[in-house]
Amino acid sequence: MTVTEHSGVLAVAEGHDRVLEFIRSPESVASILPHVEEHRIQDGVSMVKFRIDLERGGVSPGGGYISTAKAVMKFRYGAASDNGVTIEGSGRALGSSLKLSLEIAVGKSDGSTQISWRAVVDTGVLMKLLGSETVQAITAGIIGEILENARKALSPGRTTE
Repeated sequence: MTVTEHSGVLAVAEGHDRVLEFIRSPESVASILPHVEEHRIQDGVSMVKFRIDLERGGVSPGGGYISTAKAVMKFRYGAASDNGVTIEGSGRALGSSLKLSLEIAVGKSDGSTQISWRAVVDTGVLMKLLGSETVQAITAGIIGEILENARKALSPGRTTE
C-alpha cells in the first residue's frame, strides 16, 4: 500500500487568530517545511522545491550512494471551515508521483491553542523503491521537523516575515 495516514495535535502558546492566519498563509507554511530550496506562488498555487533526507532514521537506501532526493510539490489551499484549512499537494521525487491531502483545524483548550491535523500521503512507487520501513522513517522525520518548526514559529511574540 502506498497510502499512509498521519494525524496529531500540536499545542502552541500563540493566540487562536494568529495561528489561523499562519496556517492559511502559503508563505508561513513554506517557512516551516524542512530543506526548502525554493518557494514561489504562481496563479494561486504554492510551488515548493525541497530536499528529502533519505538517510533519516538510520536507513541508508541504495547502499549509501543516495543520501538526498529533490522533490517538487504544488500546493492548493482551500478553507475547510471557519477554524481551519485544507491543503492539497501533488508533485514528484525520484521520478515517482507524490500526493498529499492535509486538513488542519485550530481550537482553544486549557490556555493554549490546539492545532489538530490529519495528513493522507500517497508516495506512489517510492514505497516499492525504498521499502515501507524507509518511507515511514523518512515521513516521520519530516513530520517531526515540521511540527518542531511550527512550535517555534508560533511562540508568542515571534513575527513572521
